[in-house]
Amino acid sequence: MVPSGYRGFRFREDDPAASAWSGDGMATQPDPTRARVSGPVDEAIATERRRWLAHLALYLVAQVVLALLGHSWPYAALTGQLTWEEIVTGNMGGGWPLQASRIWTFVIVADTIWSWARIARWSARARR
Repeated sequence: MVPSGYRGFRFREDDPAASAWSGDGMATQPDPTRARVSGPVDEAIATERRRWLAHLALYLVAQVVLALLGHSWPYAALTGQLTWEEIVTGNMGGGWPLQASRIWTFVIVADTIWSWARIARWSARARR
């Protein structure tokens, strides 16, 4: 059985430390000069955070512009311009910009859940 954190991890063939076992069957200590196994995981986590921050920044800029034009669904919902029924059902006036703002809000919430779930999963795997 191979622990899930080491699946897919391979030593180079010409590496003198390619054997992870000593002659007596005991595991050898890892070489501190070798790169960490989680290096690519750390890079993937940083990339995912950057992408999420870019999505969030774009969303916030668009919502500020829509709020200034009077078409931001989150702004209207938070300031009491919409009733609870209009918030839940989406039956509201305001035309397509308000509906697009509403859909975009649901998309950014789903993106946030997806991105941070991936980050949490990768972080947990890197700690093993």
